[in-house]
Amino acid sequence: MKLRAVFAGSASVLALASLVAPALAQEAMETVVVTGMRASLQRAMDIKRDTTAIVDAVSAEDIGKFPDKNVADALQRVPGVNTVSAASGEGGFDENDRVSIRGTSPSLTQTLVNGHAVSTGDWFILDQYQDIGRSVSYSLFPAEIVSSVKVYKSQQADLVEGGVAGAVDIITRKPLDFDKTFTVEVSAEAAYTTLRGDTTPQFNGLLAWKNDTNSFGVMLQGFYEQRNIRRDGQEFLGYAKFDPTDAAAVSHPDLAGVYYPTLIGSAYFEQERIRQGGSFAAQFRPSNALEITFDAFYSHMGASNKNNNYMFWGSKEFGGATANVPSSYKVVNNTLVSASLPQMAGISPIVADFIMRPHSMSDAYYFNGDVTYNPTDDLTIKVKAGYTRGAGTTPEQAAWEGMTAPAPASYDFSSGVAAVSVTGLDLSKPGTLTNDWAWGAVSKAYDREYYFEFDAEQKLDAGPIQSVKAGFRYADHHHKSDIWDGGVSYGPGPGYTGDAVSTSNYPSDFADAFKIAGMLTNVPQGDVAKIVDVLSTQKSWRSYTQSAADINGRASRYMWSGATDVGEQDVAGYVMANLGGDRWKGNIGVRIVNTQETIYQPVNGTAAVGSTCPVTGDIYSDFGCYHLNKIDKEYWDVLPSANISINVTEDQVLRFAAAETMARPDYSALGGAVNLTDLTHVGSGGNPNLKPVKSANYDVSWEWYYGPQSMISVSVFYMDLSSYVTKGITKGTYLDMLKTGQGAPVYSVYDITAPFNTSGHDEGYEIAWTQPIWGGFGIIANYAYTSGAETGGGSLVGNTKNTVNASAYFENEWLSARLAYGYVSSSLVGMDRSAAEYQNAYGKLDASVNVTVTDNLTLTFNGLNLTNQTLKYYANNATMPRALYSNGSQLYAGVRFKY
Repeated sequence: MKLRAVFAGSASVLALASLVAPALAQEAMETVVVTGMRASLQRAMDIKRDTTAIVDAVSAEDIGKFPDKNVADALQRVPGVNTVSAASGEGGFDENDRVSIRGTSPSLTQTLVNGHAVSTGDWFILDQYQDIGRSVSYSLFPAEIVSSVKVYKSQQADLVEGGVAGAVDIITRKPLDFDKTFTVEVSAEAAYTTLRGDTTPQFNGLLAWKNDTNSFGVMLQGFYEQRNIRRDGQEFLGYAKFDPTDAAAVSHPDLAGVYYPTLIGSAYFEQERIRQGGSFAAQFRPSNALEITFDAFYSHMGASNKNNNYMFWGSKEFGGATANVPSSYKVVNNTLVSASLPQMAGISPIVADFIMRPHSMSDAYYFNGDVTYNPTDDLTIKVKAGYTRGAGTTPEQAAWEGMTAPAPASYDFSSGVAAVSVTGLDLSKPGTLTNDWAWGAVSKAYDREYYFEFDAEQKLDAGPIQSVKAGFRYADHHHKSDIWDGGVSYGPGPGYTGDAVSTSNYPSDFADAFKIAGMLTNVPQGDVAKIVDVLSTQKSWRSYTQSAADINGRASRYMWSGATDVGEQDVAGYVMANLGGDRWKGNIGVRIVNTQETIYQPVNGTAAVGSTCPVTGDIYSDFGCYHLNKIDKEYWDVLPSANISINVTEDQVLRFAAAETMARPDYSALGGAVNLTDLTHVGSGGNPNLKPVKSANYDVSWEWYYGPQSMISVSVFYMDLSSYVTKGITKGTYLDMLKTGQGAPVYSVYDITAPFNTSGHDEGYEIAWTQPIWGGFGIIANYAYTSGAETGGGSLVGNTKNTVNASAYFENEWLSARLAYGYVSSSLVGMDRSAAEYQNAYGKLDASVNVTVTDNLTLTFNGLNLTNQTLKYYANNATMPRALYSNGSQLYAGVRFKY
């Protein structure tokens, strides 16, 4: 074990601390009473200073004073914390959704609520069945539910395992924490999005009551937050290499091995997001020896959306021995960045997708009970039990696809934005789209966990050992996803043209943030009602989930390739000694974890189209034949940890930490079947034999609290990833449903992205500074540097070298204002369509102003992304753009009442 040497020397560390501590003089600190923003900063510093582990914190007032709409938005300002605004394939939005620590994947950050696990769902259909991670969707957690948030950057034995890089613990509000017997808080805001031009309501309310003896209290909180979103984008949906036998490479041998874009699309996305729900908490403290807490939370995200994409069809033009040959072209960094193509019979240069998901949603809820009992002054017993569930569903995806007649075409994205030209066709007319195809889908995914925890801590008087803590945890976890696809080919029949499904074009200001001459902008968009009607008159996809079931209880249109079914039973036990002396404290312990997994993985059998499968035991599907592999796995993890904190002086703290950590692989990485995209011949698959991600982490931190609300801290860390999960690409032959349609089976070669274990490292440092200046002015700034890589040099998902946060604030008795700037450098966000996807560096500016009218009434003004930064993504290098997204700015004005 890598940390054995560390623990073998721990006795020497303790002995040194015992010698150093008596030499350090203890001086009483003067207590300074402050309120408002400065009080929240002081509280966050106190949390950081008092913990033994390496921790950063954000308090409730801090969140309220930031222009933040969910917990992730607030955490992005914590040193060493990065956020992304999407789970995977849906692209970037205007609200942060996933959180990661120290340049790692969000799946390697454990998210807890009040110390227990929480399940969430995803509204985007690809996240429901294709790219399923273990990260939590923070878009379901409004900032108003929070009392404080602790970010653990070092591990200790009594923390729930699962965070290789660290853990985020969201502490919610409790009734006995309020100062008054009766508390009322109400806020109402108007939210305005500059791109959509809509104003929508936001409401939050809280009622809390406790008795005069502070022994019983209840709290009820509710929220309703609506936002209408518009996103303008240009998407490059994958790249493929010219094969030497492709027509273009035969005519131009220098193109062999060169990458070309498979699709270049103008993507216009609209969504209505309605986040609503609430929380309840009850506390009973009949004596100092007993406290019982019950709390519950529910959040529902209505996320109806529609996505229109008008695309140059590169894979159709270039792929194959009978494909087109460019008359002129330009290659930069082994990428075909521009080309002119003559008209060729049978090849459509343009394909358009109109995809409507009118009732997509996600939700999350939990029920949790805590009991703390002190049978003696020296013994504390805690019991925690609960249930959490999250779900994401797309009950109705209605999609229509059409293509144009053959025509000469050209494209050029050498500037980073693509201009596309088609000769002889009026692309602004929907009737130009013919030869149509339509499909529908129903997708359901859920994630749930039952858990039980028992902890006991006994105080001791045994030299440096102040107490011994031990406990165990049991969790039963299940993740399952299902999808039914009602794809229907109209074949050579009457079909439809774009006139039947489109009544308007993209808005005239589409993509103004990055538009160039020649970009496809004045093009048709789909009409939800018409597309749903077209599908319903052909063949209802809804019936596929209710039709006669096969031997496994699923209909013939069940997409086994999108099924994931992973069950886990986790048992963990730990023992930890809390240590301390005159000027030092620490803990040392070990956590032992047993994981048992049951994975049902659909495996593509002998592909067939018909009523039976040729191989006995295979399961019939319209998408081919599958059989289920059941894989049972069990493994153990021994996770030692140590944290030492030394008060070097009255104001300075020096910390050392070492731990072994683990995280289980993503659900789709474990149990995902081969999932195919016929339009571009790419796919993804799982690997049930994956080992967990393992790391040995080492941390050193120095903190100087040199004045009220004043602090400088420096942290250095190293993560030795002995086991890491990455992805590679293999080729496979599968049934091609786009070519097969309702006829004889046609097979094609696909590039399949699949996960495997490797190793790597991640290291870096963090610097943070908080300083009041004069007259109510102050600054908050931090910088984080991370440098990580897989063995062999590949990038770690989420690794961004530079993260900068800088805020300036002013506060007096009636005004509180803050201007906050954040910058992150480029990072790998994952694999999409069998190609790496990086997010480009970007910075954004946010602001908030709060005006106190009376002791009970405050006016609030908040602005997000005031500079309207465009999110940019690229593939292997900056020459290969993947997407550009403009979300506009978000403005909020409201009133907050507190009694």
